[in-house]
Amino acid sequence: MAITHIVLLAFVPTASAQSLASVAERFLALKTKCKKPDGSTYIKSLVGGKQTSPEGKGKGLQYGFVVEFETEEDRTYYLEADPDHLAFAGSNKGVANDVCVFDFTPGEF
Repeated sequence: MAITHIVLLAFVPTASAQSLASVAERFLALKTKCKKPDGSTYIKSLVGGKQTSPEGKGKGLQYGFVVEFETEEDRTYYLEADPDHLAFAGSNKGVANDVCVFDFTPGEF
């Protein structure tokens, strides 16, 4: 069953536009960079963008990304073992100051 993994980011007020663009570019690149030990890619889809809601309920979160995995095992590998994802996640500590993650299986309530 597919897993949808949503990541919402807020950035430190001093983060430059170049830093924000770098975070977005590097996050989106995970679609092709993340590979299983056998060399195959496993992220089904990955999209992202800047918060644009006019509702005023964004809670300071600025960028959002939606990552889709085919299986729970793929998500677990991404979170716990994939060296490219782990390096990316560790590289944003001085730029991102808040992260919200929400995962779900479509249709399961």
